[in-house]
Amino acid sequence: MIEKIKSVKEIIDSIGTRKEIAKIFGITVGAVDHWILMNRIAMKSRPKIIELAKDKNITLTMLDLTPYRKRKRVVQLSKKYQELIQNKPPNQGTMP
Repeated sequence: MIEKIKSVKEIIDSIGTRKEIAKIFGITVGAVDHWILMNRIAMKSRPKIIELAKDKNITLTMLDLTPYRKRKRVVQLSKKYQELIQNKPPNQGTMP
């Protein structure tokens, strides 16, 4: 079952202050506030958020940072991809 992600505010607060986060990313505190307001972290910033969380012994994944409305679709696509990999016929050699 897919659980609802933590709020961005909770994630940010667990990593540091809004001001610290803004300084690390080279953005304004207003931009961090926008993440909190929209409950969404910019895609390009997500890997760094995961890294910062790891430094604080907090486990986050890209799926955790995916907005809830998109999570179900991401999981479905992932399952389909895994099925394709498992059902892929062995390499038949070179093409004719």
